Amino acid sequence: MSVRVGGNQMPDEDLTEIKFRLFDGSDIGPMQCSATSTVASIKSRILAEWPKDKKITPKVASDIKLVSAGKILENCKTIAQYRTPFGELPGGIITMHVVVQPSLAKSKTEKSVVEAPKKGSKAPVAVKKKQEKVVNPLFEKRSKQFGIGGALPPKRDLHRFVKWPKVVRIQRQRRILKQRLKVPPAINQFTRTLDKNLATSLFKMLLKYRPEDRAAKKERLQRAQAESEGKTVESKKPIVVKYGLNHVTYLIEQNKAQLVVIAHDVDPIELVVWLPALCRKMEIPYCIVKERHVWGQLSTRKLLQCCA
Repeated sequence: MSVRVGGNQMPDEDLTEIKFRLFDGSDIGPMQCSATSTVASIKSRILAEWPKDKKITPKVASDIKLVSAGKILENCKTIAQYRTPFGELPGGIITMHVVVQPSLAKSKTEKSVVEAPKKGSKAPVAVKKKQEKVVNPLFEKRSKQFGIGGALPPKRDLHRFVKWPKVVRIQRQRRILKQRLKVPPAINQFTRTLDKNLATSLFKMLLKYRPEDRAAKKERLQRAQAESEGKTVESKKPIVVKYGLNHVTYLIEQNKAQLVVIAHDVDPIELVVWLPALCRKMEIPYCIVKERHVWGQLSTRKLLQCCA
């Protein structure tokens, strides 16, 4: 704290010019303070003019401590009580140094007083600060998967659990195996199916060539018998969809098939895995479709492996 008193001034002058030196060597001020100003009021002025670029900043005036000549100034004292009398000033000027130190941590002598919670109210819960974990981008976090082919689930009571049907378990196991094993190209081509719009158009076209039923076949045979007896009856075998793996293979070999439709989910796949290669060899167009259950409308069977 630098106190400047002019040589021509009277000893009982009210205003005093004070400059404060911070803990890092920088200065605040000078400030014009009266002799009757208390230390508490000066602390409030220091808090208002505290530089914003400092790393350590006091939050309230009580965080600031003023030290002069190795003594901590009390809040209730005034400047006049700590100032050196005018008669003792060497050459009319006196210089005192004040260090401003924010009290960030409580001293060991101070005891923290915790108020007891009122009746019917919950005790305050201490909030723990979350530590930020350093994440390495090279390592991806993978959560445990307890499904088929994953991590072993923890032991628990299975009294009320029900097993999945065996068919469902086999389908899921087959899917996991296809994901993890290298699938040959001959088998992987059955995953490249027609989209839904194109498959719908294909089935609508094939319905026009569905095989004749028993009544239509009986009528056609009667016409053929009448023609054999010498009667002139125009009867021609209609063009219909042919099904059956052996029959379709024969039509492909004889180059009579115009289009071959193959199911994508034939089990075992070895039944039709060679059929696309044969179609390419004979230069016959083919396609692989889903929804094999719709094919039951094209024939007298529920499921088909292929048709032509």
